[in-house]
Amino acid sequence: MKIALLMRDDPNTMYNGLSTYCSEITKALKARGHEIEWFIGKTDYATMKLGGKIPARFDLIYCVSLPYGKNVKLPMVAKCNSPLKEEGKYYPGLKKLKGLLGQYAEVATLSKARAIISVSKFTHDILKEEYSAESVVIPDGVDSEFYHPMQWAQTKPFMAHRSRDEPRKNMAGIRLAMNHLGDRVNWTTRIQEADIFLTTSFSEAFNISLLEAMASGCACLASDIPAHRELIRQGIDGYLFGDETEMKEHLDDLIEFPELRKMLGGYAREKAKNYTWSRTAELTEKVYKSVVG
Repeated sequence: MKIALLMRDDPNTMYNGLSTYCSEITKALKARGHEIEWFIGKTDYATMKLGGKIPARFDLIYCVSLPYGKNVKLPMVAKCNSPLKEEGKYYPGLKKLKGLLGQYAEVATLSKARAIISVSKFTHDILKEEYSAESVVIPDGVDSEFYHPMQWAQTKPFMAHRSRDEPRKNMAGIRLAMNHLGDRVNWTTRIQEADIFLTTSFSEAFNISLLEAMASGCACLASDIPAHRELIRQGIDGYLFGDETEMKEHLDDLIEFPELRKMLGGYAREKAKNYTWSRTAELTEKVYKSVVG
């Protein structure tokens, strides 16, 4: 099958969950015999011209940045992470004209799509409630060969986070943890080196960084939001916290008890083995075939 992958940003120059998805799903679909070509949109949601210019040689358009599918003419499958209406709760600019035009284009894309993929049940439920749109839930995967536990001789635990300084990521929560922990941990930017992984997000559609941390055998501590609850079973393969007090209590326990970290990290790695890019590609391919045969 010849597939045009339509996205907002170039994965070679932008690092985030969606860029990881585009790179990994491309490799996994190519391994299944499909031809994939990338079409990169612009960051200006108001233009929305690219989708209509994709040539007719493709069997299918796979749109992973929803507003860019507004003008497509070929059969299309759309993938939704976090709808702009949900993002607007944390980014006031999306409630201005540019953002409203983006939301209009997003709805137009959903209505044109012959099938919709949601990255999580959380996203699935938003699409159904806000747009009466049905979708198939297909979670992202993780490269468990790249993300794996690394053993280091150390006197205190290593800790990691992958938060950016933007509203829904809640960097204030990370800074609070840093102040609380002081010099009891070493901070690292490499998840594979970490014993503990912390995410304090107010909202996530899925959180691929959390899954990568689980695959790396980290003891994971995550804010208690719907997407995180889909990955973590409380007290089994990680901890969820509802407020600052709970976060600090769990952090203290994870610092004090190495065996607790080891147990949670072991179960987390086993859980992550259920999320492979080959499985994601297999399920995605089934959706494609339901559209074009």
